[in-house]
Amino acid sequence: MNFAYQGRQPPAKLAAIASTNMSNAINASSSTQSSWISDTGATDHFTPDISHIPDCYEYCGNEQITMLPFSFDAHKFQIKDLSSGKLLYNGLSEHGLYPIHGAILPESSSKFPKSFHTSATDASSKLWHSRLGHPQQIVLQHVLHKHLSLPVSHNNSVCSHCLAGKMHQLPFPKSVSITSRPLEIVHSDVWGPAPITSLNGTRYYVTFVDEFTRFTWFFPLHHKCQVLSSFMHFKSTMENLLSCKLKILRTDCGGEYSKHEFQSFCSSTGVLHQFTCPHTSQQNGVAERKHRHIVDMGLTLMSQASLPLTFWPYAFSTSVFLINRLPSPQRGFISPWERLFGSLPSYTSFRSFGCACYPLLRPYSKHKLLPRSVQCVFLGYPSNAKGFLCFDPISSRFFVSRHVKFDETVFPFHKISSSPSLNQPPVHSQSSNPAWLSTLLYFHPCSVPSILGAPPCSNTTPDTLVPHIPVSIPSTVSAPLSMPTPVHSPLSSSTVPLAVNSHPMQTRAKSGISKKKQWHDAMASEFAALQRQSTWSLVPPSPDQHIIGCHWVFKLKRNSDGSVARYKARLVAQGNHQLPGIDFDETFSPVVKPATVRLMLSIAAQHQWSLRQLDVSNAFLHGSLKESPRAWFEKFSSHLLTIGFTASQADPSLFLYKHGSTVLFLLLYVDDIILTGNAPTAITELIANLASAFELKDLGPLKYFLGLQIDYKPSGFFVHQTKYAVDVLSRHNMTTCKPCSSPFVSPSKMASDLVELLPDPTPYRSLVGALQYLTFTRPDLSFAVNSLCQHMQSPTSAHMVAAKRVLRYVRGSLSHGLLFQPGPMHLTVFTDADWAGNPVDRRSTTGFLVFLGNNLITWASKKQPTVSRSSTEAEYRSLAVGAAEVAWIRMLLSDLHVFLSECPLIWCDNTSAISLASNPVFHARTKHVEVDYHFVRERVVRGDLKVQFIPTVDQLADLLTKALPTPRFAPIIWSLFRSNGEEKKKVLKDCLEMLKIVEEHGLGEKKFFGGDRIGIVDIAFGTIAHWMGVIEEIVELKLIEAHAFPRLHAWKENFEEVPVIKENLPDSDKMLVYFKNMH
Repeated sequence: MNFAYQGRQPPAKLAAIASTNMSNAINASSSTQSSWISDTGATDHFTPDISHIPDCYEYCGNEQITMLPFSFDAHKFQIKDLSSGKLLYNGLSEHGLYPIHGAILPESSSKFPKSFHTSATDASSKLWHSRLGHPQQIVLQHVLHKHLSLPVSHNNSVCSHCLAGKMHQLPFPKSVSITSRPLEIVHSDVWGPAPITSLNGTRYYVTFVDEFTRFTWFFPLHHKCQVLSSFMHFKSTMENLLSCKLKILRTDCGGEYSKHEFQSFCSSTGVLHQFTCPHTSQQNGVAERKHRHIVDMGLTLMSQASLPLTFWPYAFSTSVFLINRLPSPQRGFISPWERLFGSLPSYTSFRSFGCACYPLLRPYSKHKLLPRSVQCVFLGYPSNAKGFLCFDPISSRFFVSRHVKFDETVFPFHKISSSPSLNQPPVHSQSSNPAWLSTLLYFHPCSVPSILGAPPCSNTTPDTLVPHIPVSIPSTVSAPLSMPTPVHSPLSSSTVPLAVNSHPMQTRAKSGISKKKQWHDAMASEFAALQRQSTWSLVPPSPDQHIIGCHWVFKLKRNSDGSVARYKARLVAQGNHQLPGIDFDETFSPVVKPATVRLMLSIAAQHQWSLRQLDVSNAFLHGSLKESPRAWFEKFSSHLLTIGFTASQADPSLFLYKHGSTVLFLLLYVDDIILTGNAPTAITELIANLASAFELKDLGPLKYFLGLQIDYKPSGFFVHQTKYAVDVLSRHNMTTCKPCSSPFVSPSKMASDLVELLPDPTPYRSLVGALQYLTFTRPDLSFAVNSLCQHMQSPTSAHMVAAKRVLRYVRGSLSHGLLFQPGPMHLTVFTDADWAGNPVDRRSTTGFLVFLGNNLITWASKKQPTVSRSSTEAEYRSLAVGAAEVAWIRMLLSDLHVFLSECPLIWCDNTSAISLASNPVFHARTKHVEVDYHFVRERVVRGDLKVQFIPTVDQLADLLTKALPTPRFAPIIWSLFRSNGEEKKKVLKDCLEMLKIVEEHGLGEKKFFGGDRIGIVDIAFGTIAHWMGVIEEIVELKLIEAHAFPRLHAWKENFEEVPVIKENLPDSDKMLVYFKNMH
């Protein structure tokens, strides 16, 4: 044995063993047997034959090697597997040492299995994997081999800690979908909601991308629920155009695609619908990358044109139009258009987006002297017409024309982008990017908000809306133009409230919240008020109680002009988690009737009382609980009763205070209050009393209440809903529509069975519901809206057309309203019925109008519950309804201590019904009328009512029973409404322009239109002029005056002095008396 091998002298015992007992084994280098002497904590390890070690390498490090665990006692020892604990070797002690006898570790016969070595290596690798902070396997192997010179384990074991901390998405293989023709595979995805609602209410768009050609179809949407109708249109149109069937549709798992209706349509049409895995948008990469392409180009186009954000659908639509026609480098510089249709696209008609353009406007001009063109903005290419889409920013009108001249060096919005009428968002002060770019990128799916900062805030709403955005379909395909109304859902706590439910009757609407200081101040004010009111008491939770959470609700309170009045925040309980019978029982709460509001305004106008408005900040101390309205009403009414008020028996929301000569009226609608009375000092004291008991805001004189605008006139109050009407028109893209003269559509057209049902009835229901509230001050809409409400369950396209006709009528009559003024205190009622007017069930329609003096206070248009066998029966039922309404109004007036000197008068245009009400006469045609309708006769006999005949031509209630032609409709409207002055100005302006043209171009310097002698034209115009004099006296509008129209004025005098004309003209004085009585 060479003792110099280890460089030092071996221990004495080890030298003795080596020289005696172990000499044979050591010298027999070729033997397969060997003996090892084990030692715990051994400093040196050596062997005479390197082959005794199965895998070895030169070691140059300084680290010590750790061996397997041994267990020793005085006589024996054991070796076990480190990982499994399996016994590997049993040995006995010899001469105080622990030798290991056996083979020199051959692979087949060794007592030590291979795991004896690999287990040790694995254990060392795991230890260093933990020491080094769980690096990836290739890094660990490099450190073990290069830096620590340790054996490397190639066993890729799973580390649970690495999976918990570093699990990530697995790599996606390149798509291998192979298609050979269009529509074999179509990719689809929805983009949105956009941070800015477009001019026509668009917040989303959906794309359909063909796998074979990469041609893209673009559909702007108001709601995601329109995806199905867009897909149905796309499928039917393109299958017909391309003569091939759509086979596979590939989308994500969005609700718009996974709902039952969409799946049923795909199954019925044989389309295989493939979904991506949840939260794995990469599997729908074709559609996702197309979004990026469209948005990038759209942002670039808007930057070039300096367009406001509300025009984004036009930029995106133009982007799709261009992308479809541009060659793609990845596809051999072949454009999607060429691959789809087999021909090169034409670029000759392309123009710079947003540049100045001049369309031919001669067809749209009212007369020949108007300019034939004005500067407009080019906004793209309509899909259903071979022309250009032009926008006039001055009049906010759109034109589609092929007769257009372009100036591609001028971009109009560069000059007028700062105009407030264009609703451009303010520039963001914390970013060098333009405001429009910051906003869109902030809400874009890409992860870029951190470098852009907070998005710019924009709460502006466009004054006018524009036509629907054309979808990107080849020019031979017509795009869908009807879009539903946008529905605005609550935004997250980090976004701006872009769209707020503006319905005036909704007092607890939800909206978003931004990081504005105003919202935080509103929240702090709400919380402090709740604390002052001792809204809650903190107690430990009980397992036997049903615990209900709470959340914040935010709302922008606006003035009548649309400006922000205040930021309102409310902390409310989550009442939707309440259980009936456990958490609540009764939930009914009285709500003031519209007739009560109008009656109170009429009485205030009669006595010329002032009107005050109050708002309770914390009306709902436990907001959103089912019983909150009831609890609040009880709390407030109880306080009023303690200070001397009494509740009306006819309307519990109306309270009366009478003490001596002091009279006060209080009207309560949830948390909005109207006060009026004959003692301003008492009103001030009452407000102070209420403010001491409740969190109250004194809003001053009544100006804007539940969507009603109150204008103060010398003659009284003018109440209208102009702002609300404009908002309804805006939400439904009808602000630039062409007005019409009446709101009616023939019932037979709406009852046709040939029209199709609407695929989504929600927009129709939303529109009709909005119109229904507009009838608060518009009785001229009642019959039309009542007819539309009868088709809420299954509306058709004809019903939608009829609803939009009502909007067209509203567009032309925004100034209509009710004028409340002093007058005689007596009740007048007009009742009428349209017998069997409904073409579907032949039921009759009841209509009535009730006037208090000159003020219209209530009306109704309602289909009768049963079929009438005669017009007498139908009219008699209307009489009964009118009589019942009068009885309720008299009860309400009695509660208010207002007494009538004369009994109410009911005007009816059916003599048989009047006879039946006045005389106990029955015959076979009337005896089947229900007994409860005969209380009309009892009222007449007692003298509570008078029923008189009125000619049908003078029957105002005719307006509420049938669709009237314009010549019959217009006089009734003129009698009912008092405009706020704007309508008179418009009528006067139009008439003066017409008369000026007649004087200059028709009459000229001649005595008569026919020359020196009277002619047919003179007779026609002369008759009109004669009647116009009577109309001028009635409506107090002077038109043909000598200083304004000297030649027309002289012509009129000459005309009336012609003997034959003078003898045959009607008497002006008699005509004036007659029409004034009618008026």
